[in-house]
Amino acid sequence: HFDLAIKKVRTGRAPGLNGIKAELYKHSGWARTRLRGLLRQVWDTGKIPVDMVTGVATATFKSGNKQLWSRYRVIVVFLVEFKIFSIMLYLRIVAECMHYISDRHYAFRRKRGTSDVHYVAKQLYRAICQRGTRAAMVHLDYRSAFDSLSHFYLFLSLQKAGASCKTQQLFKEIYTKAQVVAKVGRSLSVPLGIGRG
Repeated sequence: HFDLAIKKVRTGRAPGLNGIKAELYKHSGWARTRLRGLLRQVWDTGKIPVDMVTGVATATFKSGNKQLWSRYRVIVVFLVEFKIFSIMLYLRIVAECMHYISDRHYAFRRKRGTSDVHYVAKQLYRAICQRGTRAAMVHLDYRSAFDSLSHFYLFLSLQKAGASCKTQQLFKEIYTKAQVVAKVGRSLSVPLGIGRG
């Protein structure tokens, strides 16, 4: 999955704490070889360096009054090495758990996405209105739900879906060690653990 992850990682993005951008790994065979060795070590040992899962949080201005905190959005930028490893882990978990995901589930499936669900819902709504019948429709926004997702239940779900012990171990390692530092100007805060999300 390493070569595919290198292809999939986005370029032109802000680098993490080490300042390395994705372009380095896309265009340098030497850098790719070094990264492959590091990620192989992470995979073999099941241990991920804490620096790799340390994100930098910074507030970016959206629009409006700059004096209002609500006009800012906090973004967290992780190392590109972690992004590549995450893509590899994603590809592995999809392969391991695809049998568990139902046909009604649109995420994690090739050539399917949220826009497909919206299209189907729109067509159902039109058909119901034309017939003059009554119906109830519920739209669940899981994006907000994941901000408060307990890691315990995430791990139970992975196990139930058939994720390998190695994949589960790596997810636990990431969630145990993941932390964020706040960046204000050129200063960084002390690291803070991430308990949810």
